[in-house]
Amino acid sequence: MNLNNYFISKMNLNLVRNGLFLMAIILFLAHISERIFFNVGYDTGLFNLDVEKNVPSIYSTLLLGSSGFMLILIATKTRKLKRKFATHWLFLGIVFIFLMADEFFAIHETLVEPIRKTFNTSGLLYFAWIIPYAIFIVILFLIYLKFLRHLPKYIFVRFIASGTLYIFGGIIIESFGGKYIESRSWQKDDIWFAMITFEEMFEIIGISLFLYTLLVYIQKYLTIKEIDKTVK
Repeated sequence: MNLNNYFISKMNLNLVRNGLFLMAIILFLAHISERIFFNVGYDTGLFNLDVEKNVPSIYSTLLLGSSGFMLILIATKTRKLKRKFATHWLFLGIVFIFLMADEFFAIHETLVEPIRKTFNTSGLLYFAWIIPYAIFIVILFLIYLKFLRHLPKYIFVRFIASGTLYIFGGIIIESFGGKYIESRSWQKDDIWFAMITFEEMFEIIGISLFLYTLLVYIQKYLTIKEIDKTVK
């Protein structure tokens, strides 16, 4: 699989980066504007960040899917070059393909009731899907420590930053949101709206940074030009 076929080696990554973060800002403003100027409800809206299968949800799905595809692409090229950690790249790609499916079909939400009933969770663990996902993240991080350390420093830093942003939004803010909405017996208000806004935006910014970093890694270390330099 030739990376040049995907024009990654010729991409203007500054333009890609600016486009990704501009899109995040547009979605944020559209989400806020719907609520303020059009009085759209908390559970409706074309740009509501808390609604499934609308513009932000589809965009997040595309970001996750694109990241998964890039990871698998890196794994394929890494294996062909007989470099280390091809399996790590591949498994991470599979994880992101699952996250793409989860984002679109809200798989994690189907786990809430069974886990909540089994362990009688409440408060910060009211959205009980957090438990298995958090455990998986910790295990994955420990397994991937050696992999992360082998990365170029600036790639490593961006991976950690993007992961932190994504987890902070998707798990930390989500857990406080669960505690809040439980205390109000699911009566949503503007505080809930604000929590959802920050949760989803941290996720979008985190995955945007991750996707951009993958493109940087490919262009810097896996294009034909860079491989030729390494061989010489």
